[in-house]
Amino acid sequence: MTNELERGRLRLALPSGREVSLRQLHVELSTLGVLEGRFEFIRQQVIEFAPRRAMGLFGADIGLCLMPPPPGELPTYLFFADLVSFEPVHDGAFSSLAVCWFVDTLPADLVAHLAETLRAVDWDALAVDGDF
Repeated sequence: MTNELERGRLRLALPSGREVSLRQLHVELSTLGVLEGRFEFIRQQVIEFAPRRAMGLFGADIGLCLMPPPPGELPTYLFFADLVSFEPVHDGAFSSLAVCWFVDTLPADLVAHLAETLRAVDWDALAVDGDF
């Protein structure tokens, strides 16, 4: 399968061959809510808060993959994606994973950007199985 939009649903193929679907995508300024402070402190706070932000957006019953930002100042944007595969990792009806990553500019081709970002995700190690 190639990466495709079908009836408004984005489906992506991981390098392992697993097919995942995007349920939600949230983009915000990486320093949203930060008024001032030393950049090292702000960076640490944003990275530490990202998992809680993902759980607040998508719930606590999914796996989490936080891709750390490059060294130095934080990139401008923080992306949060809620993904599901209708193939469980172990036992269940499906598996799900929230992926968080940082970018400096908004991508012109969102499908290609998501496909490239997800290439580095080890779904089997990080996703959590669920049932309906």
